[in-house]
Amino acid sequence: RQKPSGFFGVPRGKGSGNGSFLWRKDWENRGFPRTVTPTSFRFLKYISMQYLKGAREQEAIGWMKEAAKVAENALCIKAKCGTVIVKGGEIIGSGYNAPPLDDVKNATCLDEYQVFDKPHFDRTCCMHAEWRAIIDALRNNPNKITGSKLYFSRTDKEKKGEIKKSGQPYCTVCSRLALDIGISHFLLWQEDGIAEYATDEYNKLSYEYHKTIQK
Repeated sequence: RQKPSGFFGVPRGKGSGNGSFLWRKDWENRGFPRTVTPTSFRFLKYISMQYLKGAREQEAIGWMKEAAKVAENALCIKAKCGTVIVKGGEIIGSGYNAPPLDDVKNATCLDEYQVFDKPHFDRTCCMHAEWRAIIDALRNNPNKITGSKLYFSRTDKEKKGEIKKSGQPYCTVCSRLALDIGISHFLLWQEDGIAEYATDEYNKLSYEYHKTIQK
């Protein structure tokens, strides 16, 4: 296929997991930043992310629904998020977003802050659902974490239990923690389907998002 004038290719993950080519228009339509630096382009030459199909997709939907159930316990006033970590068909850790100790006295969501460069999710008052699921797994199933998969769901605050579609990877705090403790894959339910990322790839993409996003 001849490359159109003024375009460059970036990879696209297929169901096989082997990756293929994705043109810039498709890249932008998927929600990734328009501006791609030479450094990020070198990384984006190959992406193994895949949208699950068939029996694997149906299994993942089941775990996403479990994560959505966990999200209903969330105490954050801005978002309801839930996470389950799965290994061998078993949930080994779960968590929802809430202030520390589930104590609303620790909530600072409505506080005013001076403008500074730290991303908003790095100064949130709530424990992320992913953090709590990781802590839960470390406490109760430390020997099962390596090679596990993390499923994240965000639910509609107005429509109980309805799962909202996720965007692209961007939280470098969650990605670092998941990578560091040995979680093998990070899964999000996006508009195009359930995306499965290798955790090291998810971590790199989270950083690339902030390198390339337009201010």
